[in-house]
Amino acid sequence: MLKAALARPERPEALEHIHQLLKNSDTKGLLSKLSDPRWFSDAELQLALLQDCDLVTQLVNLSDVYLQFMVHRLLMVVLLDVQSTLVQNELGSYRHALVQSLIQKLVDPQDGARSHQRTILELLHGVFKHQRHLLRHQGDIYSESTCKDHVARLVIKELTLPSVWEAIFGHLIKAAETQHITLTLLIDIEKSWPIAGGNETTLRSNIALCHDMIMGSLDQLLDISQFRPSTLRKLFELLCLVLGHIGEEVSADLDEAFRQSVYIASSLSDTTLRLIATLHDSDPQLEKFSTRGTTFIHDDTSVNFSINGDVATLTSCPEAIRQLGRVYLTATGNALHILLKMVRCIDGHESMSAHVKSVTTKLLSLVREWLGPSTPKAILTVYGEDDAGICWVLKTMAQIQQQLVQLHLHNHPSALSSIDPGMFDELYQRLSSYVHPTEVLFMFLESIGYDYQTLLDLLLTLDDQQSGGMLAAIMAVLRNFTEHELGQTTLVNRWRDAISMEDTGIVSVEHDHDSPQGRSTNEHDGDVSSSTRARLFHVEFCLAKLASQIRRLQSRNLFPYNPKALLVVLDRTCAVLTAVFSEPLDV
Repeated sequence: MLKAALARPERPEALEHIHQLLKNSDTKGLLSKLSDPRWFSDAELQLALLQDCDLVTQLVNLSDVYLQFMVHRLLMVVLLDVQSTLVQNELGSYRHALVQSLIQKLVDPQDGARSHQRTILELLHGVFKHQRHLLRHQGDIYSESTCKDHVARLVIKELTLPSVWEAIFGHLIKAAETQHITLTLLIDIEKSWPIAGGNETTLRSNIALCHDMIMGSLDQLLDISQFRPSTLRKLFELLCLVLGHIGEEVSADLDEAFRQSVYIASSLSDTTLRLIATLHDSDPQLEKFSTRGTTFIHDDTSVNFSINGDVATLTSCPEAIRQLGRVYLTATGNALHILLKMVRCIDGHESMSAHVKSVTTKLLSLVREWLGPSTPKAILTVYGEDDAGICWVLKTMAQIQQQLVQLHLHNHPSALSSIDPGMFDELYQRLSSYVHPTEVLFMFLESIGYDYQTLLDLLLTLDDQQSGGMLAAIMAVLRNFTEHELGQTTLVNRWRDAISMEDTGIVSVEHDHDSPQGRSTNEHDGDVSSSTRARLFHVEFCLAKLASQIRRLQSRNLFPYNPKALLVVLDRTCAVLTAVFSEPLDV
């Protein structure tokens, strides 16, 4: 092995002292020794420990929680921050030997070594987290050579071993002590794709191998009954990342990518439907749904039905429900993206028509299962407490709507003659009615009292580098609305019909569970403030005031970025809304 090929120098006195303390099981002495500041400044001591894999293994075996913390802190320094006169290749060899030793202990532990395994998993997680921190905060300064020398590469290489995955899915992911950190490590692997840019073919290949191992164990991951409430959030986060990479890599095998996307969502549909039914019976308005009240159903003693199994687990963890919603939205976006690719490739391949029909049927079945008239309000309630979450939802819905419009407009009469056009129409109508990004954005504005200042604060402060924050969300939603005639016409006609019926007193202004617009069947009470016309007026007023405030800040050079594109979509949206609500009342 690599570590056997490296000659270990004689132990320094400090390491020999630690060895004696370990032999004597002197906890206090170890705490004192490991707390010595020299470990974090003395490069010779760090290098000596890096070269002594046997001693590191003994330190990892410590069960005292305070000692585990000190060992984790010390090994992170040794793996990441050793400043040595050794050439980089030699230093990398010692690090590789240490990583091999840790992985081997993770794979082949002694009996009752769950805490030791957790220590190793947390250490590996710390390595990945450190690299993501460098990528996020140093940007171009974090050079390709620095990335190439980072120990995360060595960890990924060792994680490609089949024995590692046998351990992960054989017992690590099932044990209560290691379940959460194991899922966290799998998430780290899925988040590692950005570091494999450029000519990093070997690294990308290793990450792809790990990804394939995860995909090969989907059945086990989708058995959510084995997961504790505190780990479900991590499980669904992992599934979202897996779906994201499926969507990015669909060019290789469209059939398999579609199957995997629909399979993940469909496997969770039974649990999801029972969860929706439970929420509807116990808290139909989701008034108790809150991150701060994580047992919002179990605390309700008036509930007169039993909650058991995976549904009980979910109802005690609102953050898991948020992540589950992300799974469905991501899976739907993936499936639409793949279906659109199939339809575009159908020319000259009539045999593919039957296959597209089968795929469309499966997607429509999935959409029927999880979408309904109450979906927009439920989404807003579930994600309303999380600013980053509502930004992600709006942006994802905008992408879904854009794919819907393209799919609806992409006609191949000869090739698609065997497919009932009603299937595409229903798919478009259901998704446009229940998860239309523009209407969800307007509902969000209503939830914040149409306060343009709150919206401006979100535009100025919430600027996530990955998602783009509220700016990216609003731009995606309003660009779809103003630039795609089909989507805009669908909404405008819906609003005009609603206004016309409200003016004549035929229907109410709330949501109807039987109509495709998802508007309710309460009696018309004459509340003009809640009418469609009034809501559109308030939205237009909010967006117009926002545009005015942005222009004022820009004129004083106080706006942090160029708002020209944002102002264009705001102005165009206001013009459309004004045209709709300014139409004369029906007599």
